[in-house]
Amino acid sequence: MNFRALDRINPLRKPRGGEPVVQRWSVGFPRKFGSLCVAFHGVQGTDAETVHNSGFIPWLSEAIHLPSGPDVVDHAWFVDQNGLYTHVVATYWVE
Repeated sequence: MNFRALDRINPLRKPRGGEPVVQRWSVGFPRKFGSLCVAFHGVQGTDAETVHNSGFIPWLSEAIHLPSGPDVVDHAWFVDQNGLYTHVVATYWVE
């Protein structure tokens, strides 16, 4: 199989005054660890109020505060191409 380099569609660094095509997030971890487990949980609804009034947020809040809960939690939300409000939570357990 022959692979060739593709021209970059979006610049690696944001140009002055440029708007990002997609949002970028990062999370910090200890420099050395033996293993990492990650789980993604998500919910969609017609709008933010519908999602926030669902059982998802209380369930997730209770789960992440358990003694066995994750070490790091990241939330992201957006409106997808179908117009649905989407809330995604990444949960990380570090050894």
